[in-house]
Amino acid sequence: NDLVVPIALLSAWAIWFTIDKIDYGSMVRSIRSSGGGIHGLRRGVKFLHVFGILFVAFIVVLPNAYLSLDAAVPAGEKAEVFGDLPNGAFGGGIGKETYWVHAYEWLAQQDTEITNPKDRPGYISWWDYGFYGSAISKHPMVADNFQDGIPPASNFHTSTSEQEAVSVWIVRLLEGNVREYGSVQPSVINVFETYIEDNDTDDIIQWIQNPKSSPSYGNQIAEPISEDIEVEYIVGQQWPENAVYHDIADLLSSYDEETITMIYRDVQEETGYSIRYYGVETYDTQIFNIFGYLADKSLLLVAGIGDYAPEDEFVEIRYITQNGQELTYQAVLDRSDDKNRQDPIYNTKTVYKDAYFDSMFYRTYVGINQTNQDGSISEPSYQIPCINMKHFYAAYISPYPEYAVSQGKSAVVIAKYYEGAKINGTISFDGENKDFQLTVQHNITHYGSQIPVDHDKDTAVNGSYEVIVPAGVSTLQIRRYPELTSNAFVVQNVTFNSSVETSSLAPITEEEATRTGPYQRTVDIDITPGEISGFVYDDIDGNEGYNASSDVPLSGVTVQIIGIDSLDPSTGQPLAYDYSMIKTIITEENGYYNASNLLPGYYQIVVNDEEGFQIQNTLYPIPGGINTFDIVKPKPGNVEGTIFFDTDGNGAYDSGEEMNNVKVDLVYMTTGEHNIVSSLTTDADGAYQFTDLIPGNYGLQMEKLPDYGSVVEITITENQATKVNASIQYALIELNGVTKDENTMQDVANVTITFAPSTSIGNNSAQLGSIISDANGDYTLDLMPGTYNVSVYETVVENNVNVTYSYHQTLTLMVGQGSRIYDVLLARQEE
Repeated sequence: NDLVVPIALLSAWAIWFTIDKIDYGSMVRSIRSSGGGIHGLRRGVKFLHVFGILFVAFIVVLPNAYLSLDAAVPAGEKAEVFGDLPNGAFGGGIGKETYWVHAYEWLAQQDTEITNPKDRPGYISWWDYGFYGSAISKHPMVADNFQDGIPPASNFHTSTSEQEAVSVWIVRLLEGNVREYGSVQPSVINVFETYIEDNDTDDIIQWIQNPKSSPSYGNQIAEPISEDIEVEYIVGQQWPENAVYHDIADLLSSYDEETITMIYRDVQEETGYSIRYYGVETYDTQIFNIFGYLADKSLLLVAGIGDYAPEDEFVEIRYITQNGQELTYQAVLDRSDDKNRQDPIYNTKTVYKDAYFDSMFYRTYVGINQTNQDGSISEPSYQIPCINMKHFYAAYISPYPEYAVSQGKSAVVIAKYYEGAKINGTISFDGENKDFQLTVQHNITHYGSQIPVDHDKDTAVNGSYEVIVPAGVSTLQIRRYPELTSNAFVVQNVTFNSSVETSSLAPITEEEATRTGPYQRTVDIDITPGEISGFVYDDIDGNEGYNASSDVPLSGVTVQIIGIDSLDPSTGQPLAYDYSMIKTIITEENGYYNASNLLPGYYQIVVNDEEGFQIQNTLYPIPGGINTFDIVKPKPGNVEGTIFFDTDGNGAYDSGEEMNNVKVDLVYMTTGEHNIVSSLTTDADGAYQFTDLIPGNYGLQMEKLPDYGSVVEITITENQATKVNASIQYALIELNGVTKDENTMQDVANVTITFAPSTSIGNNSAQLGSIISDANGDYTLDLMPGTYNVSVYETVVENNVNVTYSYHQTLTLMVGQGSRIYDVLLARQEE
């Protein structure tokens, strides 16, 4: 590419030299002196003259005419026009660039208040589009087809933050200032002295004026894999300016984002230059490695020669073997010849790192990324350009699907940079400041619709917030529950769309957004309260909604509305409650309830009838304004089954295992009160049945004392009959005792006692248990009947001496024993 222009000039010179040597002027004079006509042509035209005409026709005119026709014919019609003749020198035809024409025609409509195109804000993209874009867009281009501007373009594409990208623009404007005046002008130097340390200013000016003095100049771009290398690649070898771009960006990174923003604003003003647009296309994905290479940030393009690993901060190349094993480059180097023969490498895989997804190219063109099940990040099949960027906004996106280059991806994105108008104020509700998240949203036109895209964010502190906003109509969106990320609750939207110019909510002007005039506004936000009301009723007619003429209202029902302060992002369940937002309402005679002055957010709505049964428990979003939520009493359910003792221990009911005369109490457990709602005694078949039950959680409390007793939890489902065969267990035996020193009979506190089922006993019903004795050595534990190995092994420090207490005995608890006293007499040994 560097030789395109020299070759074109050399070719033109060769053609002109040939024509000049043939001397067509003497040919014309000879024809005229011979009287013209056929006779004159015969005398005047020589072989070289004919050769020259054929040379120009076949070498210049015909090939260019052919290529022009090739470029003009659409891809789908080439076969019909050319047949078997060669074609496709311009790929699918010149029409493939129409998306750029559309993009640049849009850009030509921007900044038209500046009459001279060269004075308009500059545009940066890859150099391929330089002259082409400048001619159509009527805007200056940072990089062009003479390959001027490759260092700023490549460093900008590969910048991994907006601050770094703006630093690249600062350097480019300083370069322009040096080209125009021979050195950085005092007024420009004063900008840096205003915002940063003097020694940092001195360094920046020195590096700009002498790129080879920049600290990273001459540094190795990447560590070679061995000391014996054929070629060494250093920063600045291609363009010394690359070192300047690296070092000034690194230096400015020690300052905050606002400082860099103000430096860039003032440098624009002092130099008279400006860069404000950034264009990317899908093809840039394929050549991203070139950006890194030409920016002196990557050697991925030359890693194949063997001196450097095929990896940089953006990308790593992995190697795939025939058996599907994925290898790093180092693993490939370490492989034996035998392994390569047994399982040869047959493919490669590109692994994109976090820095790639943070690059200006990716964030501007795709914007969004997705996390895979293995935790890796990848590119989704759709794009939200410039999402979560603070200063860059997707001003133009190629119409989709007209200019789609793949499923879900438009061809071109042009972002516009704004220093940003500063908007600050307080967020309050009912006179109290609220520390909620506030997000700036700006719409893009994409996929045939308007899509709000997140940009700057701030979480209020003591109710105070500050964000920056671009020109035009944007929205300040207040959110709760940021832990839910994209599903955060929208509390309120405040939009800059007032038609009153003096309003604080009038659209942001270009002067404000570019900070070329006053750029601060105060917008205090008072959150609109929410209100919720509705009817609690028994749905008799089966229709949706409360019908007073047929449905039965439920009066005296307790409706509790409980504010949620935070939620578990994985389950969506409450982690903390907002106790200032709890409302308890008793329904009126007509079943009506109402709660007002609610802070918008998620609420847990719990409804209990007069008998204490819970008929509703749900999380419900309550936004600002009036909301309606009717509560329907659920249809009753039933439960039935057989109470049995699992004699064979297979965990299932078998014929002959039925238990008669078992007292069964149905315990309502949903509300935590554990109230008995019904009781019965099983018949000879062990059968039981409970009907007309409010859906919820219950317990079957079964007793046939003294031998049997246990509880099985069940769930009653609305309008369904549930069958549960419940296994009754042996009644637990309450074991009480004291841990004592066997010699002194003194109590020993805080000792762990383990009761392990004895493995020497067949069909042992014992179950593992353990307990720690209290400060007095006392313990109480419920155990199943059976035979246990009781053990203690505890080391403690007494009077600075390690003492070990131990105990090993067998204990048998009989069925129906009820309770037993069992003291643990410990052997004591000092170390």
